[in-house]
Amino acid sequence: MRTIGREQQRMMNERIGQVLGLPVRILMEHAGLAVAREASDMFARHPGLTTAHVICGHGQNAGDALVAARLLQARGHTVTCFLDDAPPGTTEFAAQLVTIRALGIRCLGLGDFPAQATLIIDGVYGTGFNADRKLPDPVAACMRQVHLAREAGARVLSIDIPSGVDANTAIASEPAIRADRTVTFLYPKTGLVSDPGRNFAGEIVIDRLGLGQDVLDRLLDEIDPFPGSPDWIDLDQVRGLALPRPRDMHKGIAGRSLLIAGSPGFGGAALLAAEAALRSGVGLLNLLTDQSLVPAVLARLPEVMVTGITGDEDTRAVDLLRQLAGKNPTAVAIGPGIGVNVRSATLLASVMEMCDTLVVDADALTLMAEKRNLFVPLLKRRLSRGLRPALLTPHPGEYRRLMPESPMLPRHEAAMRLARDTDSVVVLKGASSVIASPDGKMGINPTGNDGLARGGSGDVLTGLLLGLATQGLSVFDAAVSGVYLHGLAADLAASRTISRTILPTDVIRLLPDAFREAGWVT
Repeated sequence: MRTIGREQQRMMNERIGQVLGLPVRILMEHAGLAVAREASDMFARHPGLTTAHVICGHGQNAGDALVAARLLQARGHTVTCFLDDAPPGTTEFAAQLVTIRALGIRCLGLGDFPAQATLIIDGVYGTGFNADRKLPDPVAACMRQVHLAREAGARVLSIDIPSGVDANTAIASEPAIRADRTVTFLYPKTGLVSDPGRNFAGEIVIDRLGLGQDVLDRLLDEIDPFPGSPDWIDLDQVRGLALPRPRDMHKGIAGRSLLIAGSPGFGGAALLAAEAALRSGVGLLNLLTDQSLVPAVLARLPEVMVTGITGDEDTRAVDLLRQLAGKNPTAVAIGPGIGVNVRSATLLASVMEMCDTLVVDADALTLMAEKRNLFVPLLKRRLSRGLRPALLTPHPGEYRRLMPESPMLPRHEAAMRLARDTDSVVVLKGASSVIASPDGKMGINPTGNDGLARGGSGDVLTGLLLGLATQGLSVFDAAVSGVYLHGLAADLAASRTISRTILPTDVIRLLPDAFREAGWVT
């Protein structure tokens, strides 16, 4: 699903008026109706809340809020509007305000907003907000009151995007409104689904303002000169990437993976990655690991063909790697628990040069950061040598080591900088993980929860990515589907226990259910 930012939203509103003949006041009625619908649902879910407090700025977002206030009053709810004392910013808002006052709906100033348990409708700022600007003191004070009211039991419904969150960058001002639900229009906003903005959004509901998806996509294609906007990955997209499993499938068709993982004290990383790769559906899995781990691997995963490396002899390790590479693995992953040493660095350089499909994670990323002048040119030469772009999977700390001169926010821009700097596909892990390709494609992942904030979760993801890349997906599509399915398995685990108690092995155990829910059943 495509996302849009501030300028695209403005241009879409203009094109809808120009091409379809629907003026802003009509769109405002549709938006207000959607807000009132969601507010009614929240009233039903929280019967202790009986009144609505509507906070307004003075633009189109506030006009949507006033339409909702009118409709909620007509449905029998007690409604109070709290208005910014700045002059009305649009004629449409001014017209709605005349109607509200004519209907006798109580209107007070933002400074009068009380911190009490009500349903709060947030219509202060919309997509036009820019996080670079300082919030006016009365607005900031009102937002702090909203925070206190929410702590006291209020529920917050934001219109289009929580006020104080930048629709382009996801950067949130201090303070910004934290919503329980956000109803957004036409398309999800980039800053709404990317972190940190996603933390302020609550449940996200998308309303098309009465327009068909095909019509909106056509208008966006006409006006969108910004191909850098990321997609918000959804179930339909992942279902469309499902790998077929014909009845006459055999292990050769299913592909061979090579995993380079594990060292003394870090055998769990190898085991977690290997089991996740096997669960993905690969036909054959070779594991190159330290000799000391071989008995444990065979005891836990007899399906793995394991080769042990003795000592720190990098020459012997490369010989073994070449032997395994000679078996023509479809994809290779390197990094989980391999240690940061000469042997690991030699193996990393070798796989970068010889392996067509490559996943680089964990200790291998640390080695890259320590020797950027060696490894980045190797990555960049892969394309000219006819190899696929590598897949890099840094968490935020690894990203900062790889790109010390580059800030982390906005996260989708940070991921794209690393992708283009290395000519690689990048998965920037964390809440709302970002997938970026050097050709400009980007995706933001909606699945996963805090249960993944645990050592070993990344090893599971690496194994899953390896397995999916082995079975024929492009590097980017393997990243999109792997990150989504990994998070979905964690969400299923949380639904059966609580997120706090989830272990990486629980995620592996629920991968079959995640595949089934995503429609990967044939």
